[in-house]
Amino acid sequence: MKSPKFLFAFLAAIGFALTLYAFGIEPRLLVVREYNIATRHWDGVPLRIAMISDTHVGGPHVNAERMARVVARINGLEPDLIVLLGDYEHGHLSLDESDPAFRDEVEAGLVAFGGLEAPCGMVSILGNHDWWYDGHFVRDTLEAEGLIVLENEAVRAACGGRDFWIAGLADRITRYPDHEAAMGEIPMGENILLLSHNPDEFADLDRDISLMLAGHSHGGQVVFPLLGRPIVPSDYGQRFAYGHIEEDGRSMVVTSGIGESKLPLRFGVPPEIAVVTLSGAED
Repeated sequence: MKSPKFLFAFLAAIGFALTLYAFGIEPRLLVVREYNIATRHWDGVPLRIAMISDTHVGGPHVNAERMARVVARINGLEPDLIVLLGDYEHGHLSLDESDPAFRDEVEAGLVAFGGLEAPCGMVSILGNHDWWYDGHFVRDTLEAEGLIVLENEAVRAACGGRDFWIAGLADRITRYPDHEAAMGEIPMGENILLLSHNPDEFADLDRDISLMLAGHSHGGQVVFPLLGRPIVPSDYGQRFAYGHIEEDGRSMVVTSGIGESKLPLRFGVPPEIAVVTLSGAED
C-alpha cells in the first residue's frame, strides 16, 4: 500500500505536468479541423473555406512571426476562400494607450495577412478587441493588405463556377450588428455565407443562409471530460461554444481561434485553422 506522502507527490506531479501543458505547450500548437457540411441552402460547386479567429497578436503565445507561419499553413491548405473573424490583437488598451513595441507587433501581425492567397479572395470582419484597440486603424491596415473588411454589409463573389454572397455583421459587444443592413439587399434563395465575430448572432437569424462562421468563444479555452467547458463568453453558455452547430435547418461553425484571452492557457482546445467544405444537398 502506497503511503499518503507518495500519493500526494504523485498527484502534485500530475498537477504540475498538466499546468505546464496548459500554459506552455497546448497554446503553441496549431491543428487543422476539417468540416464537411452539405446543405440544401447551397447551390453549385462545393466551396472550401479556411477560417481563423481571435489571433490576439501581442499576447504571451502569439507574435507577428507566428502569424506569418499561420498564414503559410493556411495557404498550404489551398482553400477557395479565406475568412478572418476578428480580434486580431491582445488586451484591452487602445492604440494610443499601448506601448510602441506592442503597436509595432500588432501592425506587423496585421500586415502578415497580406500574404494570404485564395482564388475566391480573403474577407474579414472586426471583433470587440479590434474596436477597443482602434477599429479604423485595423480596418485600414487589412484593406491596405488586400483584404475585404465587412461591417453590416455584403459582397458578391463569383469564382470557379460558384456564385454566392458573403455578408459580415458588426461586432455585438462594441458596435451594432444589423442583419437587415447586411443581408436585406440579397435576393431570397441566394447562397449566403454570414460572418459574425460573436456566435450569439446565430440565435437572431430570421432568414435562411448557407452557413454562418464565427469565433469569439475560443471554444472556452478549457474543456474537461464529462464537465464540458466551464467558461464560455456567450449569453447562451455552451450552446454556441464550439464546432458545427445545427438549429432550425441552419448551420454554423465556431472556431476556437489562435490566441488566448484572460488567462494564457488552453486545455483540450488547441489553436486551430478550421477548414469547411460546403456543398449542396437534396431537400
